[in-house]
Amino acid sequence: MTSRAFALGAVPAALWFTLHAAPSVAYRDAGELTAASFLLDVAHPTGFPVDVLLVRLAMLVPIGDLAFRANLAVGALMALACGCAAELAHRLLSGPPPLRLA
Repeated sequence: MTSRAFALGAVPAALWFTLHAAPSVAYRDAGELTAASFLLDVAHPTGFPVDVLLVRLAMLVPIGDLAFRANLAVGALMALACGCAAELAHRLLSGPPPLRLA
């Protein structure tokens, strides 16, 4: 993995999502995923098991409101997704790897 491309995608996204995280449950946010994470319950029929567990782990960090911790966790996951997208774009745009004839 080219760490430079990943970092160029993930670091600005992490800063953006951290600075713009809602301090609590926001307007038009039902908060069912936050509640499901707190109770380790199922929010929807699909369940979102990984999201629920990661947000629950983030809720153990003693910073601010529970919903703010959930928003930070989702922002961190989005920053990782942006980093992966930047890495994929870098690999696709740099061309195919050279062929080796053995």
